[in-house]
Amino acid sequence: MKKMLSLLLVFTLVLSMATSAFAAEGTGRSEQPQEQEDQTATSVSTLEELQAAIAAAKDGDTIAISSEITLDAATLETDKRIVIIRADTYPSGTLIRLYNGAKISGFIFEEPTDSTIICVSSWETAIEIKNCQFIGNSMNTQSFINAYGGINYPNQVKIDSCYFDGATKSAIVCTNGLTLTITDSGFTNNSSLTQGGAIYSSSTLILDNCTFTGNKAVSGGGVYCSGDLTITDCQFSGNQIESEKFGTDILSFGALTITDDPQDGAGYYEESTGEKVTLPFTDHANVAKLIYLTDEQAAEYFAPEESDNPDDTEDNEQNGGADNSNPDEPDEGEPDNPAETPSEPPEQPDNGEEDTPIEPEEPPTTPEEPQDKPDSSDDDYEPPVYRPVRPTKPVEPEPQPAPALICNNAVIDTSRSAKLHGYGDGLLHEDDSLSRAQMATIVYRLLDDESVAALSVPSRSFTDVDAGAWYAPSVLALADAGVVGGTGNGYFAPDSPTTWAQLLTVLGRFVEQQECALQHIRYDGWARPAIETAVALGWIEDSAEIVPDDVITRGAAVDLINMVLKQYR
Repeated sequence: MKKMLSLLLVFTLVLSMATSAFAAEGTGRSEQPQEQEDQTATSVSTLEELQAAIAAAKDGDTIAISSEITLDAATLETDKRIVIIRADTYPSGTLIRLYNGAKISGFIFEEPTDSTIICVSSWETAIEIKNCQFIGNSMNTQSFINAYGGINYPNQVKIDSCYFDGATKSAIVCTNGLTLTITDSGFTNNSSLTQGGAIYSSSTLILDNCTFTGNKAVSGGGVYCSGDLTITDCQFSGNQIESEKFGTDILSFGALTITDDPQDGAGYYEESTGEKVTLPFTDHANVAKLIYLTDEQAAEYFAPEESDNPDDTEDNEQNGGADNSNPDEPDEGEPDNPAETPSEPPEQPDNGEEDTPIEPEEPPTTPEEPQDKPDSSDDDYEPPVYRPVRPTKPVEPEPQPAPALICNNAVIDTSRSAKLHGYGDGLLHEDDSLSRAQMATIVYRLLDDESVAALSVPSRSFTDVDAGAWYAPSVLALADAGVVGGTGNGYFAPDSPTTWAQLLTVLGRFVEQQECALQHIRYDGWARPAIETAVALGWIEDSAEIVPDDVITRGAAVDLINMVLKQYR
């Protein structure tokens, strides 16, 4: 045995020497590995410097970005193998920001920290990211792409033939009225401490011919989407969740459409019921918690656990386990606000433990070997194109009524929309601050007719709310229902501006309170439960740009409310 190992070692050494000699002969120069290892990356801080570095670069060269670079309606592409990294002098922040139909193609982003690319308002022309690789180190890498825009704009972002590996706060985060289309792309070994190991979306998400392997989150191990989600010819395998049977591969709260052709012996299964979904699965508006399995895997996955206690029932195996208890919400500064009646929760289950997710001790085991990081010695590199196997889905459960928005005897009619009525000058004044009286009036107009009738004779009053004021019926009715409260000492402050925290608290009273480990929002005030609920449900992003005590504008308030309404239609 030792002789064989010695011969093998000698053979390997000879082969290595022969390979080096061949490479030296082919290039006309001797190879010096040490020189390549010590090669210093070109550092750039402006778009002009980046473009010049790309033009001068050779295959395998590295460019370090030392300051945020903006690409506005411009194209950045290469057919070389160029690695983009973050300069040591720029430890956090966005590397490249894309605006207005900007396009980027052909690059390798290695081990970045913080968001690598941020895509914002694109108006009529879609932002495009194509043939790129995003390789993280699964330690300090957060989101690779953060895409967002304004609900009033037809924002589009398209990602094609890209690969994402090793993000720790979802590989892609998509929020605030965007349509994100991803085709021919792969997601491997990404994770999140909250929702969506590979993708977190509160907007419209379209997935076509993509693979999701070995991703992990508290819920929605592969994909979490609270907006509209369309899936075509995608493959899911080896994804994991911390919450039992709560969206191992897909967790959807909006309209879900799966257009795949059914496959024999495999499909999507509803994790709460163990039923196989019948395809096509079109415009399913209820909560969907799906896992893609072969029929044999499904039989094992949903099999009842054996119990040492003969008195134990098998029913608990299929239980999603959401806790329906809801502590009273805090008022906007008034401690004696009436308690609310919680609605049926579609969201995260309560495991009876602290809700802070735990980092996985080791990478999830996947049926496929993840793609190796790029080898800069390959001269004939071509960007990968991912062609996943066509999947299927589980039997559609019996239609159930959509979760309602209820606070005591106040019920929101989700078929309605929040609207601004202007000041009589023909303008909506969207950029003006939203007063507390206006906020109450907008919410009151969303109540169904039965709620309005039940709250028509208010019993509560405020010192500063005159019975004849235009906003009085709205304020007093919502106060009776426990939707709004005062500011203390019997005052409502109708003319005071509304903060994000106040509006999120009011909206949060219509749903089950959720816990969420905030990572970027810096806030420990009275409205923290409402902020956590809003993040958990995808109403707002867990971003340092969110300041709960900031005043909210009229336009932003209407956009937020309508986005919430859309979730529950």
